[in-house]
Amino acid sequence: MAIHQQNWGTLIDDRALLGCGFVTGYDLNFTGKRFSPMNPTCSQEASQWIAAAQTFKPQAIVVELGWWDSQEHMINGNVAVLGQPAYDSLVEKGILNLIHQLRTVSVAPIYFLSVPWMDPPAFPNGQPNPAASAASHAEINNLIASAMHASPTLHFIDVSPYLTPSGQYQQNVGGQICRNSDGVHLYYEPPGTFQYVYTQCGRALQNGVLSTIREALARH
Repeated sequence: MAIHQQNWGTLIDDRALLGCGFVTGYDLNFTGKRFSPMNPTCSQEASQWIAAAQTFKPQAIVVELGWWDSQEHMINGNVAVLGQPAYDSLVEKGILNLIHQLRTVSVAPIYFLSVPWMDPPAFPNGQPNPAASAASHAEINNLIASAMHASPTLHFIDVSPYLTPSGQYQQNVGGQICRNSDGVHLYYEPPGTFQYVYTQCGRALQNGVLSTIREALARH
């Protein structure tokens, strides 16, 4: 979102944390080999968001979380995945808690982006990564979208028209590269340049999201 942000007349403070989701504090399995501890900084993600909101004083807050919640988690000795009522409830609680925490310091509208289709490698035993399943994809986005009914200042933006217009993962869109070769990111770094370059979908996503938010702010 921040690449060439000056073209949009915006100033973006990116406080993304690697490997974090709405659910924190549990081991997860994203390689199919073993369960590993989540990034320890994830347990402080809400406090980092609060500190950023206090200093940056944003006109709008954009949240892109949920991919890591689609992975297998180990909770009380049991494997937890989306679709299990207890785990879904935990994810929903995490969404609402983040909203509550942000509302303690900011009244800015909050825009939650949908979790896009990803193409992670299959597990070593050949089993598809659970996070890539259609059921998990639908469930995490349903949980996020449902939480938006809590307030008129909460908004859900479906990113699929910009990244996956076919309704499933796409490496290319309109004959142009959409994703990095890792099947996830919307930018890449040409060798020797030390600069990030958009894919076609990265530009489309920035256009769609920032235009939507700017237009909404102008109306209010």
